[in-house]
Amino acid sequence: LVDDWSKRRFNQYWNQSIAINNSDDIQNERADEILKFSQLVKAELIRGDRIIIEKTAGQGTTVLVNGVKLMHTQYDNMFSLFLNVWIGPRPPSSTSR
Repeated sequence: LVDDWSKRRFNQYWNQSIAINNSDDIQNERADEILKFSQLVKAELIRGDRIIIEKTAGQGTTVLVNGVKLMHTQYDNMFSLFLNVWIGPRPPSSTSR
């Protein structure tokens, strides 16, 4: 939805959104996975790039960027942690990127 998204802005957005929309308990439980996620993007994302976060019941959560699996965790609750970024108490505004 934006023309470009730098690695720094991507990480700022996700780290802030995860922090304000998830409990301290879940953030502490999944701290290693959150850190791993923040290290996935190695370069600027551009219009047309796709980030897919999918949950497979009983198998965990997978993150793909442009069809390439970059992260898998056995924890189903990682999907909820990511989903809360959009539907949590403070979802992104229309001006966020």
